Amino acid sequence: MVTRNPSGLAILCTYKFGSMRMGLETPHHVCDVKWLGLRHEDLQYISSEAMLDLKGRDKVLAKSLLVSKMLQNHEKLKNELIQMIQNGKRVEIEALHANGERFLGNFIAEKVVQQDYI
Repeated sequence: MVTRNPSGLAILCTYKFGSMRMGLETPHHVCDVKWLGLRHEDLQYISSEAMLDLKGRDKVLAKSLLVSKMLQNHEKLKNELIQMIQNGKRVEIEALHANGERFLGNFIAEKVVQQDYI
């Protein structure tokens, strides 16, 4: 589960695809992780006050990820990144707590049961 921002996606990509530092060892250290958390269609559950503007480094990282080889064959991840860039907002997963103390747990459970992840 990652935060909906370019850094969160970069972390997910490192676990899913490896990093340049791993070099030839990458296949031995990556796993088939999924993006379980806030995506574009989930922003309806977030108040506008909880949406933060992307920072300069977020925008640089987003553009770097967009042209990276990692996302070239992963349209859903790439589309989420494009949506982030277009709306210019980042959202912490904790923002779901504003909907009630059980909302976050129910939100995640529903995603798992429905296999609603990337």
